[in-house]
Amino acid sequence: SSRPDATMMALACVSLGCAVAALLLRPAVAMVHRPNPPAWPPNVHVFGPEDEASHIETIVAEAFRKNGGQKPINHGEFSLSRFAFLFKPGEYRVDVPVGYYTQVLGLGGHPRDVAFDAPKGVFCGDGSDADISGSLNTFWRSAENFHNRRGMLWATSQGAPLRRLM
Repeated sequence: SSRPDATMMALACVSLGCAVAALLLRPAVAMVHRPNPPAWPPNVHVFGPEDEASHIETIVAEAFRKNGGQKPINHGEFSLSRFAFLFKPGEYRVDVPVGYYTQVLGLGGHPRDVAFDAPKGVFCGDGSDADISGSLNTFWRSAENFHNRRGMLWATSQGAPLRRLM
């Protein structure tokens, strides 16, 4: 029988305490099946080198329209929208402007596994050229684990980490 008998439960209660014994001796809970890859929410996008550049740029531009740009000044600073762009290993000939609350991640084992070869690649311009703050209000974004082959503009002040870049 998979259920402990009364004698086993009594002995376990004496030596472990009833609450602990009940947890240890209960039948195993069935494993929950989770899809792999996961079902990502609509604000998380996983791109591969087989994706058309225009498709990637359209999705990125829509996020930047909500959380980036200079009009109005520091557009997206208090937005409720969040975005994550994940890039599988390969080469991408796209520019990826990074607005507020946006994360860009290369999914390779090494930064050279994901390469951007476009005029700007992954970049963050300053928040506004219309006031004196410039990049002082450009924060809450991150980029990691890729190679920008043509250099990188990352005009930010705080809360904008760069990790494992080449």
